[in-house]
Amino acid sequence: MAAGLAYYSTDSTFIKFVLPATCKGTPPVTITTLHKALVEALADPQLRQRIKSMGFEATLTSPEQYADILRDQVEKWRPLIERAGISLN
Repeated sequence: MAAGLAYYSTDSTFIKFVLPATCKGTPPVTITTLHKALVEALADPQLRQRIKSMGFEATLTSPEQYADILRDQVEKWRPLIERAGISLN
């Protein structure tokens, strides 16, 4: 545990590359299309093995579940980010 970060843990989410498509205002058809493509891609055993060989675990959630995960992560990290004065500017 790093100093000053008690009670914090994190994981890595393989599908973070679709994050821009989960932003407010994204048409539902876009999210559905991306999700379908991801499901199809992860049905390939060779791709799943390649992901595993890089130390990741390929798991899928629904777009709604992923939105919940993102909301939870924002709320989890918001206090630390605000305390540290981190901004996107």
